[in-house]
Amino acid sequence: MQRVGFFETADEVRSRVAQLADDVARAAGAYLSNGHVVLGSAQGVKDLLDPGRGPICQFLVLTDGHWVWPSSLAHYVERYKVELPREFIDDMRARQWHVLPIADAEIDAIGNLLSGDAADPHVEVEDASLAHET
Repeated sequence: MQRVGFFETADEVRSRVAQLADDVARAAGAYLSNGHVVLGSAQGVKDLLDPGRGPICQFLVLTDGHWVWPSSLAHYVERYKVELPREFIDDMRARQWHVLPIADAEIDAIGNLLSGDAADPHVEVEDASLAHET
């Protein structure tokens, strides 16, 4: 499981702006918006680059079974064309830009893993988040 797009500061987002072609940003944004909800809260998320704008989405953590990302990543990809890891783009393209169905048990296991209640100690989350790349 790889994490992507868990930005903490405006500088992290700003350094990755305008890195995607328009067609990739549109397709990836739609893909990211259609992930399976793993964790969530009623809390709204503000745009780190435009905090006065108001909430851009509800805070959710989404997955496709291989990658996990915050719901705000779709906004950053669609609005600012932020960079995504090449491997993630390749994975989305290989799935023809559609999040495939995954079993509820797998979604629950990912949620437990991310919340620290992992039932399977052999499953690891690899941090491929752009917020942590150099």
